[in-house]
Amino acid sequence: MNRKFLASILYIILITSVSIVTAQDACPQIVAQALQSLGDNCETIGRNSACYGYDLVTAEFSEDVADDFFSQPADTSALSILETIQTAEMDTALAQWGVAVMSVQANIPNSVPGQAVRFVLLGDVEVENAVEPDQLFESVDPIEVALTDSANIRSGAGLSFNVIGGVPAGTSLALDGQSADGVWYRTVFNDRIGWVFGELLDNVDALADLPVIDGQQRSTMQAFYLRTGFGEPTCEEAPDDTLVVQSPEGIQIDLTVNGADINIGSTIAMRILPPGDIIEFTVIDGKLTIKGGNPDGSDLIVYENYRTTACLTEPDNLGVDGNSNDRLIGCDYTEPEFVPDLDLGNAFCVLEGVTTFNYGVDLVCPGEPVEEVIIVETEEPSEPEPDPTRDINLCAVGNAWGDGRCKTDYDWQAGYYYGLLEEGEIVIDDIPGPYYATATPQPTATPKPKKEKKEEAPEFCSDFDGEGWPVYKISTEEFIEYAEDDPGFPSCDFEETPL
Repeated sequence: MNRKFLASILYIILITSVSIVTAQDACPQIVAQALQSLGDNCETIGRNSACYGYDLVTAEFSEDVADDFFSQPADTSALSILETIQTAEMDTALAQWGVAVMSVQANIPNSVPGQAVRFVLLGDVEVENAVEPDQLFESVDPIEVALTDSANIRSGAGLSFNVIGGVPAGTSLALDGQSADGVWYRTVFNDRIGWVFGELLDNVDALADLPVIDGQQRSTMQAFYLRTGFGEPTCEEAPDDTLVVQSPEGIQIDLTVNGADINIGSTIAMRILPPGDIIEFTVIDGKLTIKGGNPDGSDLIVYENYRTTACLTEPDNLGVDGNSNDRLIGCDYTEPEFVPDLDLGNAFCVLEGVTTFNYGVDLVCPGEPVEEVIIVETEEPSEPEPDPTRDINLCAVGNAWGDGRCKTDYDWQAGYYYGLLEEGEIVIDDIPGPYYATATPQPTATPKPKKEKKEEAPEFCSDFDGEGWPVYKISTEEFIEYAEDDPGFPSCDFEETPL
């Protein structure tokens, strides 16, 4: 072989190797710099706004904007004019990795000031607003009305929802919405969204013009279409192209993602998987409820450290940007799978350093033990001891007194254990709500205890006569049959065995 040609080949291999090493070294530095900049630039982002976290972020708006608008890290934009926002994939040669954050009000009342859902875009992610201008819902300022009697505050508009607290007569409540039938009114109780029965309110006529809230309303970016890249990450420190969504702590949020109505009280990660027509939902903490997500039309619940996927339809023009690049969820969801047993990617651990979340996330990272919690059935319940911090008796939704006791006997079987179950003992570190908690994996409802049956007298008996077992009916001492083998009946106790 020509020596000059061989030297050229070796030089190309050497340069390529150096480039790969340089890229691998640059990648973690870019990730660290991007997340630091995201915190510095966007930690104080206001409600209903978007923030340019780190290069490169592009956006489209519903109105004309200046050439330099939303073009540099720390720039912000109101969500009301934002149609699409897209962050760039990792490019070590250009030292860029797009990161952005949005603060979305969703269905959070105005009476909970400052609270918002956080959307964090990492890498190649595009979010397109799916709320048409004529369908946009805007929260109104609440109206103060006093109670004429003591009242329960429930988690939803109806008696089937659980009680989250009680308030005495004369208390003024801030109300900002009503149910479709005008019977219930929305309020906020201890930083939680709740509903109160209208007949217990004074001057209910003052609430006639409040907007109807039935879970179908959507504010800006509360419904959206998601697109992400689905290639391999450049380095172990860079998470896959992902959208991470986190609700405020203790508040349930309704969203619509690629046509699917979901509810979160948690942190979830969403991304598109190869070949580009599969969407994945992974629950980092809390739980995710997908409305009608089961094949029978019931809600699919995905718990912490579990994920589910579904296929997407062919692209169509469905969003607000006029491009045929929007996909809907078009098939059944997969059975939720336990994440630590899957190849999700260790790089998700960088999320622990994101300071723009509503609260910090705690992930299972390399080197940390992980145990799949299994909830077992309990056949016989112990006598409930009303202890709100350590109690096996967590009641069903809408059926608890508030101290761990259920209103109805044996209703505990519809409750869910919270925490770890070890040798039949419930170990509870913290109960997020007074009566209703979740566990990992999907909890198993324990059965109603069976009543002990009184031992009944046998109906037949038999006595061995040397060759076999004559069988008699005890009540009449009547001979029934002659068995060659032991029929398994008790011995007869007649004064005289009939022949």
